[in-house]
Amino acid sequence: MIARSKLSSVDDVGAVYIDETRVIRAISPSFEDFTHKLLNSGLIEQLVGLDLFPKTWVSDLKFEGCNVVLEHEKAEVTTYPYEWSPEMLRRAALCTLKVAEIAVEFGYQLKDAQPYNVIFSNKGPIFVDFGSFVEVNDAKGWLASHEFYSSFYLPLKLYEIGLRESFGKLFIKNGFGVSAHEYLRIKYPILGLIGIDNLQRLIKGWNFLRRIAIDPQFKTNRLSPKMHSTLTGLARFVFRGNDYQRLTKSINRIQLHAKSQWGDYHQESGLINESGEVSLSDRFKTVLDILKEARPQTVLELACNQGVLANEISQLDFVKRVVCTDYDEIAIDKLVKRFSDKNTKLAPAILDFVKPLGNLRTDSPVERYRSDLVIALAVTHHLILTQKISIKVILDSLFSYSKAYVLVEFMPLGLWNGHTTLPMPSWYTPEWFEEHLKNYASIEKRIHYSTNRILYFCKKTA
Repeated sequence: MIARSKLSSVDDVGAVYIDETRVIRAISPSFEDFTHKLLNSGLIEQLVGLDLFPKTWVSDLKFEGCNVVLEHEKAEVTTYPYEWSPEMLRRAALCTLKVAEIAVEFGYQLKDAQPYNVIFSNKGPIFVDFGSFVEVNDAKGWLASHEFYSSFYLPLKLYEIGLRESFGKLFIKNGFGVSAHEYLRIKYPILGLIGIDNLQRLIKGWNFLRRIAIDPQFKTNRLSPKMHSTLTGLARFVFRGNDYQRLTKSINRIQLHAKSQWGDYHQESGLINESGEVSLSDRFKTVLDILKEARPQTVLELACNQGVLANEISQLDFVKRVVCTDYDEIAIDKLVKRFSDKNTKLAPAILDFVKPLGNLRTDSPVERYRSDLVIALAVTHHLILTQKISIKVILDSLFSYSKAYVLVEFMPLGLWNGHTTLPMPSWYTPEWFEEHLKNYASIEKRIHYSTNRILYFCKKTA
């Protein structure tokens, strides 16, 4: 069933529709000539060849009121900016800059520079907004540089100075990140002495100078021709140089190093070392053996940490894609740096599967990540005993992501560290866990493969 994209509400070039296999763009009549010219310019063809834009062609589909309809190749999995790790946002930024720089060679620019215009395909980040291209033949810089700064650069700088929680929630409300005055007040509290209104005026003046420097067509009645000419000369001196190369260097210089409780768990457990050499545990080998019997085509691993198991699963020839998620952005960053460049089947994302982030303009993670088989290892005891989340809420969430099978662990000793354990409720037993599991699935296998790990392979019934 074809449905209009929830994110396609302000695109004047045309409306975007999506079904299970296609992305369709119905072009507005006033942009038909523009569309043909852009398609014939060679720009889209070059971007497609560089894996920076999805394959695009004129469709035979008909939409009322539209004479031109485009089809775009659809990515296997869609993740949204609020589900990206810092390294993913950096890579999306570099993708946007590369597309913008190439567009100039063909007489075009990007009028928009926000993360929602980028998706992660099996080839990495690709720019997907056909409607962002505009013809600009004499601009001296990038018209969307201010939006890029707010949407990519400043959010990454927030993360660099340690505001991890703020970074994780930036893109839920909109796609524009953080304003310059907000960032400056956080980074340099002393600026609060001049007052927020004065700070905003200074930033507005700075952006005004940038606009004069970049866009020769920009005019204002507030300035005399002589003053406009003088300011234009000053602005072009201040903002001289290549916007794209300068911004690329700035993005690459940002330091995204941080620490968390679970970010290095796979390394600390001896599953992988600094050089990337993997040493699979018997537990992971057991999981792989079960998958070889079940032969799922799509797999979702929840709480995947650095993705060691997900990467091994993706090597199985019958598996088409693996969505690997964790709520810890540091672990996902390590996964992205270590595996995603080499593995076209992996789709990483930040996700708290019990309490997922989202908004009304985006599809739920259940819709986007639902898979034949779902894996949740060493996570239920934390949710039950530490976060006090009810077993029904946990299993409702877990099984909602599954089309057929679930592999889930129960830790009978609870928060045991290998030597000691904290007191546990009397009801927290394998029998209690199994009774709840049976409300959702039949238990096909029960493997008690270590002191504090019981693995259940379940076939969904509810």
